[in-house]
Amino acid sequence: MLSFNEEILRRPENVSSQIKIMLTDPKYKDVIDVAHLAQMCLGSSASNDYLEKIGAEAIGAKHLTAKHGPDGELHGKGLEVKPCKKSPGSASVGVINDDTPMKLLGTHTDYEMVVFLNAKEDGSRINWALCVPYKYFEQSRYTQILKKLKLTDDSTWTCGAVLPRDDVERMKCLEALVKKHKEEQYVRSSSLSLTVLKDIPKNEVVFWKHPDLEKNKINKALRPFCLNKGDDYNEMSVTELKDFCRKNNITGFSNKKKEELISLIMKFNSSIKPS
Repeated sequence: MLSFNEEILRRPENVSSQIKIMLTDPKYKDVIDVAHLAQMCLGSSASNDYLEKIGAEAIGAKHLTAKHGPDGELHGKGLEVKPCKKSPGSASVGVINDDTPMKLLGTHTDYEMVVFLNAKEDGSRINWALCVPYKYFEQSRYTQILKKLKLTDDSTWTCGAVLPRDDVERMKCLEALVKKHKEEQYVRSSSLSLTVLKDIPKNEVVFWKHPDLEKNKINKALRPFCLNKGDDYNEMSVTELKDFCRKNNITGFSNKKKEELISLIMKFNSSIKPS
Protein backbone atom coordinates (compact mmCIF):
# COMPACT_ATOMS: atom_id res chain seq x y z
CA MET A 1 0.00 0.00 0.00
CA LEU A 2 1.32 3.45 -0.94
CA SER A 3 2.10 6.02 1.73
CA PHE A 4 4.00 9.28 1.95
CA ASN A 5 7.37 9.52 3.66
CA GLU A 6 6.96 12.49 6.01
CA GLU A 7 10.69 12.96 6.48
CA ILE A 8 11.12 13.54 2.74
CA LEU A 9 8.10 15.85 2.53
CA ARG A 10 9.60 18.04 5.26
CA ARG A 11 12.97 18.48 3.56
CA PRO A 12 12.08 21.99 2.28
CA GLU A 13 11.76 23.09 5.92
CA ASN A 14 15.29 21.89 6.61
CA VAL A 15 16.58 23.69 3.51
CA SER A 16 14.83 26.90 4.59
CA SER A 17 16.35 26.64 8.09
CA GLN A 18 19.83 26.14 6.65
CA ILE A 19 19.41 29.19 4.41
CA LYS A 20 18.40 31.33 7.39
CA ILE A 21 21.48 30.19 9.30
CA MET A 22 23.70 31.13 6.36
CA LEU A 23 22.06 34.57 6.17
CA THR A 24 22.52 35.35 9.86
CA ASP A 25 25.67 33.56 10.97
CA PRO A 26 28.82 35.71 10.37
CA LYS A 27 30.91 32.64 9.58
CA TYR A 28 29.01 32.31 6.29
CA LYS A 29 29.56 35.93 5.23
CA ASP A 30 31.80 34.89 2.33
CA VAL A 31 28.99 32.82 0.78
CA ILE A 32 26.03 35.03 1.69
CA ASP A 33 25.23 35.55 -1.99
CA VAL A 34 24.79 31.80 -2.28
CA ALA A 35 22.28 31.93 0.58
CA HIS A 36 20.38 34.82 -1.06
CA LEU A 37 20.29 32.95 -4.37
CA ALA A 38 19.05 29.77 -2.68
CA GLN A 39 16.32 31.71 -0.88
CA MET A 40 15.16 33.35 -4.11
CA CYS A 41 15.14 30.04 -5.97
CA LEU A 42 13.17 28.30 -3.22
CA GLY A 43 10.47 30.98 -3.44
CA SER A 44 10.30 31.06 -7.24
CA SER A 45 9.00 28.71 -9.92
CA ALA A 46 12.56 27.44 -10.22
CA SER A 47 11.89 25.31 -7.14
CA ASN A 48 9.28 23.25 -9.03
CA ASP A 49 11.96 20.82 -10.24
CA TYR A 50 13.08 20.36 -6.64
CA LEU A 51 9.51 19.85 -5.42
CA GLU A 52 8.88 17.32 -8.20
CA LYS A 53 11.84 15.34 -6.88
CA ILE A 54 10.45 15.56 -3.34
CA GLY A 55 6.99 14.42 -4.47
CA ALA A 56 8.31 11.45 -6.43
CA GLU A 57 10.66 10.21 -3.72
CA ALA A 58 8.14 10.79 -0.90
CA ILE A 59 5.67 8.35 -2.48
CA GLY A 60 8.42 5.78 -3.10
CA ALA A 61 9.01 6.40 -6.81
CA LYS A 62 12.26 6.72 -8.73
CA HIS A 63 12.72 10.37 -9.66
CA LEU A 64 13.25 10.98 -13.41
CA THR A 65 14.94 14.13 -14.71
CA ALA A 66 14.16 14.07 -18.46
CA LYS A 67 12.62 17.38 -19.57
CA HIS A 68 9.73 15.72 -21.38
CA GLY A 69 8.03 12.71 -19.85
CA PRO A 70 7.09 11.50 -16.39
CA ASP A 71 8.58 12.97 -13.23
CA GLY A 72 8.98 9.54 -11.71
CA GLU A 73 8.59 5.82 -12.17
CA LEU A 74 6.37 3.84 -9.83
CA HIS A 75 5.65 0.13 -10.23
CA GLY A 76 6.85 0.28 -13.83
CA LYS A 77 4.51 3.13 -14.81
CA GLY A 78 4.95 6.88 -15.14
CA LEU A 79 4.29 9.21 -12.22
CA GLU A 80 3.32 12.86 -12.63
CA VAL A 81 4.14 15.34 -9.85
CA LYS A 82 2.38 18.71 -9.82
CA PRO A 83 3.59 21.19 -7.20
CA CYS A 84 1.78 24.48 -6.65
CA LYS A 85 2.17 27.44 -4.31
CA LYS A 86 -1.41 28.43 -3.65
CA SER A 87 -3.63 28.70 -0.63
CA PRO A 88 -3.93 25.25 1.01
CA GLY A 89 -7.69 25.72 0.67
CA SER A 90 -7.64 26.10 -3.11
CA ALA A 91 -9.59 23.53 -5.15
CA SER A 92 -7.34 24.06 -8.17
CA VAL A 93 -4.32 21.75 -8.06
CA GLY A 94 -2.74 22.30 -11.44
CA VAL A 95 -3.20 22.33 -15.19
CA ILE A 96 -2.31 20.28 -18.25
CA ASN A 97 -0.78 22.71 -20.73
CA ASP A 98 -1.57 22.37 -24.44
CA ASP A 99 -3.71 19.28 -23.91
CA THR A 100 -4.51 17.15 -26.94
CA PRO A 101 -6.08 13.74 -27.67
CA MET A 102 -2.55 12.34 -28.06
CA LYS A 103 -1.46 13.65 -24.69
CA LEU A 104 -4.62 12.28 -23.04
CA LEU A 105 -4.05 8.86 -24.58
CA GLY A 106 -0.40 8.98 -23.55
CA THR A 107 -1.12 9.65 -19.88
CA HIS A 108 -3.80 6.94 -19.93
CA THR A 109 -1.41 4.29 -21.24
CA ASP A 110 1.92 5.34 -19.73
CA TYR A 111 1.01 6.85 -16.34
CA GLU A 112 -0.71 5.40 -13.31
CA MET A 113 -0.55 7.93 -10.45
CA VAL A 114 -0.31 11.69 -10.00
CA VAL A 115 1.05 13.49 -6.93
CA PHE A 116 -0.04 17.00 -6.00
CA LEU A 117 2.01 19.10 -3.59
CA ASN A 118 0.70 22.31 -2.02
CA ALA A 119 3.55 24.47 -0.72
CA LYS A 120 3.92 27.88 0.90
CA GLU A 121 4.67 30.74 -1.48
CA ASP A 122 8.24 31.03 -0.21
CA GLY A 123 8.76 27.29 -0.71
CA SER A 124 9.73 26.79 2.93
CA ARG A 125 7.07 24.17 3.69
CA ILE A 126 4.84 21.63 2.00
CA ASN A 127 1.33 22.12 3.36
CA TRP A 128 -0.14 18.90 2.06
CA ALA A 129 0.50 16.10 -0.41
CA LEU A 130 -2.02 14.03 -2.36
CA CYS A 131 -1.54 10.95 -4.53
CA VAL A 132 -4.37 9.50 -6.63
CA PRO A 133 -4.76 7.46 -9.83
CA TYR A 134 -4.34 9.77 -12.83
CA LYS A 135 -7.32 8.18 -14.58
CA TYR A 136 -9.82 10.10 -12.46
CA PHE A 137 -8.85 13.34 -14.22
CA GLU A 138 -9.40 11.93 -17.69
CA GLN A 139 -13.09 12.79 -17.89
CA SER A 140 -12.62 16.53 -17.29
CA ARG A 141 -9.79 16.64 -19.85
CA TYR A 142 -11.87 14.62 -22.31
CA THR A 143 -14.79 17.04 -21.94
CA GLN A 144 -12.62 20.06 -22.67
CA ILE A 145 -11.01 18.41 -25.70
CA LEU A 146 -14.45 17.50 -27.12
CA LYS A 147 -15.49 21.14 -26.85
CA LYS A 148 -12.28 22.36 -28.47
CA LEU A 149 -12.70 19.98 -31.40
CA LYS A 150 -16.44 20.78 -31.59
CA LEU A 151 -17.40 17.14 -31.21
CA THR A 152 -20.03 17.67 -28.51
CA ASP A 153 -22.81 18.14 -31.07
CA ASP A 154 -21.14 16.23 -33.91
CA SER A 155 -23.34 13.35 -35.05
CA THR A 156 -20.29 11.52 -36.42
CA TRP A 157 -18.80 11.27 -32.92
CA THR A 158 -20.20 8.03 -31.56
CA CYS A 159 -18.25 7.70 -28.30
CA GLY A 160 -20.47 10.16 -26.48
CA ALA A 161 -19.70 12.79 -23.86
CA VAL A 162 -18.79 10.37 -21.06
CA LEU A 163 -15.75 8.12 -21.14
CA PRO A 164 -16.59 4.41 -20.78
CA ARG A 165 -15.71 2.82 -17.44
CA ASP A 166 -14.60 -0.40 -19.10
CA ASP A 167 -10.85 -0.23 -19.79
CA VAL A 168 -11.07 -1.76 -23.28
CA GLU A 169 -13.91 0.52 -24.35
CA ARG A 170 -12.19 3.57 -22.87
CA MET A 171 -9.04 2.80 -24.84
CA LYS A 172 -11.07 2.50 -28.06
CA CYS A 173 -12.69 5.84 -27.35
CA LEU A 174 -9.38 7.60 -26.69
CA GLU A 175 -7.83 6.10 -29.82
CA ALA A 176 -10.83 7.30 -31.84
CA LEU A 177 -10.39 10.77 -30.37
CA VAL A 178 -6.78 10.88 -31.60
CA LYS A 179 -8.08 10.39 -35.16
CA LYS A 180 -10.27 13.49 -34.71
CA HIS A 181 -7.34 15.71 -33.78
CA LYS A 182 -6.86 18.83 -35.87
CA GLU A 183 -3.53 20.58 -36.28
CA GLU A 184 -3.07 23.59 -33.98
CA GLN A 185 -6.23 22.64 -32.05
CA TYR A 186 -5.45 22.03 -28.38
CA VAL A 187 -6.74 22.98 -24.96
CA ARG A 188 -4.39 25.71 -23.85
CA SER A 189 -4.85 25.05 -20.14
CA SER A 190 -6.85 22.05 -18.92
CA SER A 191 -7.61 22.59 -15.23
CA LEU A 192 -7.29 19.87 -12.60
CA SER A 193 -9.51 20.21 -9.55
CA LEU A 194 -10.05 18.52 -6.20
CA THR A 195 -13.75 18.15 -7.10
CA VAL A 196 -12.91 14.72 -8.58
CA LEU A 197 -12.20 13.39 -5.07
CA LYS A 198 -15.90 12.75 -4.59
CA ASP A 199 -15.65 10.06 -7.28
CA ILE A 200 -12.53 8.34 -5.92
CA PRO A 201 -12.79 5.50 -3.37
CA LYS A 202 -10.98 6.41 -0.17
CA ASN A 203 -8.71 3.39 -0.40
CA GLU A 204 -7.28 4.79 -3.65
CA VAL A 205 -6.34 8.13 -2.06
CA VAL A 206 -3.05 8.78 -0.26
CA PHE A 207 -3.03 12.05 1.67
CA TRP A 208 -0.64 13.80 4.05
CA LYS A 209 -1.17 17.07 5.89
CA HIS A 210 1.54 19.02 7.66
CA PRO A 211 0.98 18.60 11.43
CA ASP A 212 1.13 22.37 11.99
CA LEU A 213 -1.52 23.13 9.38
CA GLU A 214 -5.03 23.40 10.82
CA LYS A 215 -7.57 21.10 9.21
CA ASN A 216 -9.97 23.98 8.53
CA LYS A 217 -7.31 25.66 6.37
CA ILE A 218 -7.35 22.94 3.72
CA ASN A 219 -9.99 22.48 1.04
CA LYS A 220 -13.18 20.77 2.24
CA ALA A 221 -12.72 17.99 -0.32
CA LEU A 222 -9.54 16.94 1.50
CA ARG A 223 -10.80 17.05 5.07
CA PRO A 224 -12.40 13.59 5.12
CA PHE A 225 -9.01 12.11 4.29
CA CYS A 226 -7.52 13.58 7.46
CA LEU A 227 -9.75 11.36 9.54
CA ASN A 228 -8.22 8.44 11.37
CA LYS A 229 -9.01 6.66 14.58
CA GLY A 230 -9.00 9.11 17.46
CA ASP A 231 -9.94 12.19 15.45
CA ASP A 232 -12.50 14.59 16.86
CA TYR A 233 -15.52 14.04 14.66
CA ASN A 234 -17.45 16.67 16.60
CA GLU A 235 -15.53 19.32 14.66
CA MET A 236 -17.16 18.18 11.45
CA SER A 237 -20.50 19.15 9.97
CA VAL A 238 -23.22 16.62 9.16
CA THR A 239 -22.42 17.01 5.46
CA GLU A 240 -18.73 16.25 6.04
CA LEU A 241 -19.58 13.21 8.17
CA LYS A 242 -21.87 11.88 5.44
CA ASP A 243 -19.16 12.47 2.84
CA PHE A 244 -16.80 10.42 5.00
CA CYS A 245 -19.38 7.61 5.09
CA ARG A 246 -19.75 7.67 1.29
CA LYS A 247 -15.99 7.57 0.69
CA ASN A 248 -15.65 4.58 3.03
CA ASN A 249 -18.69 2.72 1.71
CA ILE A 250 -20.42 2.96 5.10
CA THR A 251 -24.13 2.27 4.63
CA GLY A 252 -27.21 3.36 6.52
CA PHE A 253 -26.18 6.98 7.15
CA SER A 254 -28.70 8.90 5.01
CA ASN A 255 -31.25 9.92 7.65
CA LYS A 256 -29.02 9.93 10.72
CA LYS A 257 -28.31 12.90 12.96
CA LYS A 258 -24.79 14.06 13.83
CA GLU A 259 -24.48 11.98 17.02
CA GLU A 260 -25.71 8.88 15.19
CA LEU A 261 -23.28 9.50 12.32
CA ILE A 262 -20.35 9.76 14.72
CA SER A 263 -21.40 6.52 16.40
CA LEU A 264 -21.69 4.81 13.00
CA ILE A 265 -18.20 5.98 11.99
CA MET A 266 -16.66 4.95 15.28
CA LYS A 267 -18.18 1.49 14.88
CA PHE A 268 -16.71 1.34 11.37
CA ASN A 269 -13.27 2.40 12.68
CA SER A 270 -13.30 -0.29 15.34
CA SER A 271 -13.95 -2.92 12.67
CA ILE A 272 -10.83 -2.02 10.67
CA LYS A 273 -8.02 -4.49 11.15
CA PRO A 274 -4.51 -3.05 11.32
CA SER A 275 -2.63 -3.44 8.03
